[in-house]
Amino acid sequence: DLEVYPDIKYRKLKKSVGVYLKCKEENIVLGNGAVELIDNFIFLAKKVLICTPSFLEYEERALIHNKEVTRIPYKEDFTIDIEAIENTIEEGDMLVIGNPNNPTGIRISKEELIKTHDIVKRNKGFLLLDEAFFEFCPEDYDSIELFKETAYENLGIIRAATKFFALPGIRLGYACTSNQIAQKIERVQLPWNINALAEVAGRHIFS
Repeated sequence: DLEVYPDIKYRKLKKSVGVYLKCKEENIVLGNGAVELIDNFIFLAKKVLICTPSFLEYEERALIHNKEVTRIPYKEDFTIDIEAIENTIEEGDMLVIGNPNNPTGIRISKEELIKTHDIVKRNKGFLLLDEAFFEFCPEDYDSIELFKETAYENLGIIRAATKFFALPGIRLGYACTSNQIAQKIERVQLPWNINALAEVAGRHIFS
């Protein structure tokens, strides 16, 4: 496999990811780690809203792409400030939330997540969930299953092989989003962004 280019469309890998995430292959985008996916999603935004404190790369990638950044602090108990989000988000804005968040480790409740997505969608914004630590969470809800009926409109959910699978070195991230956004991401990302070793690993670890 190292002697030839990987499949540029990563069909076998997407099929494996789709089975694991329980979503359609047309909704999957792949990245050289979750950070590349964060970068690609943010590239499509008009303005970026970040709940703080959070993973530094959200703001770093936004600033590198010359996006205006608005910080929305968590409440004193580190829960999400839905009212502040509703008063701030505008059309074309992207709200980035760690779920569970890094460094607080707190996960949004199912009810708060649905309400937040409703607000974002109503204001014609976009909700990007970084769920790199998803597999360590209680099995109370799965956001991919939760929003399946919406076809992931105005929503991107990022996960990765880094944490739970303990494979940070292969740099494999994957996300579930609407088919329309998946096509936009694939137009802006670099070709062959997943190397042959990561591609092979990704076809096996999910089973």
